[in-house]
Amino acid sequence: MSRSLQVAFAVAVVSSFVLTLCLAQETKQETKKVQWQDGKGIELEDKKKQKETPIFEDIDVLSGKKLTRPIMIYFFYPKIEDEKKAKKEELKQFKACESMEQNIFSKKEIAEKSDEFICVRVDIKNFPKVLKDKYKANSAPLVLFFDCLGKNVAKLNDPNKDILQLLIELSEIVSNSDGEREKAEKSPKK
Repeated sequence: MSRSLQVAFAVAVVSSFVLTLCLAQETKQETKKVQWQDGKGIELEDKKKQKETPIFEDIDVLSGKKLTRPIMIYFFYPKIEDEKKAKKEELKQFKACESMEQNIFSKKEIAEKSDEFICVRVDIKNFPKVLKDKYKANSAPLVLFFDCLGKNVAKLNDPNKDILQLLIELSEIVSNSDGEREKAEKSPKK
């Protein structure tokens, strides 16, 4: 084999290897998903005050405490085993949640941005009625956003929301939440 043919072959092999690595990396990045918690134990800056209480027993308990990140709570409708036996409203909520998960939460950009939040996923079917009423969480899908001080600052219930617009809103929630926390830290203690 001539020298130039050997060089061309080596370049082709290396190029193929690099392309394979790049595709593998791209595939790996695209599979990043939102990391959901079940709401047991809230992450506080002051570990001594960390509680092992479900987040929903009362979000008001968190007011004035310093959460490390804002909170994103996703109320979903659980999987329906037999769609033919399901009630029309249940099926509608389940399908809308599937849509939300496919159109929003499966996007790499949303998954990356969600790392800036405490993400909690809650089965709305088994959520206590008193708390459904309190948080106006009567149907799914619903995402509520709370700042670092436990104040409800936004909601999302559109499974077809524009991703770019949602990323802008999520960035604003994080930025405003950090600002509110800094303000609270500077204000005199009561």
